[in-house]
This record gives sequence, C-alpha cells and structure tokens, in this order.
Amino acid sequence: MKKGFWAGLLSFVIAKVVHLLITGLIGFTIGLAYTQTPEDMPWGFIRVIDSPIIGIIFLIFASMYIYGKLTNNNQ
Repeated sequence: MKKGFWAGLLSFVIAKVVHLLITGLIGFTIGLAYTQTPEDMPWGFIRVIDSPIIGIIFLIFASMYIYGKLTNNNQ
C-alpha cells in the first residue's frame, strides 16, 4: 500500500479495533475470575488498563507498527 493519509487512517482504525478487543478480553477474563467474590476485584489494575493515557500510548505504537507493515513494499 502507498504511504499517505489512507494508509495512516486504516492503520489507526485497525489499531483501535485491536485495542478494543484486547481491553475487552482482559476485562472479560478479570470478570470471569472474580465471579464468586466480586468485592475482591483488583480495581487498581482495572483503572490502569482502562486509563486514557495507556490507551493513547497503545494506539500510537500500534498505529506506527501497523502503518509500517501496511506500507512495506518488500516482496
């Protein structure tokens, strides 16, 4: 794929979908692990994983990685 706006937009959208899947799976796993005792849930860990700063950092690095893979023309 050629470098440019559309490759960057596609890489960001793919990174956002991956981000939602990863955080959803982490939350689902924590929820399943603490179904018997929900008052013992690790709320500090949940707040860190769900924080906007961690999400933005993940999106930046994931978008850069995916953009590099999309625009790599070595065949």
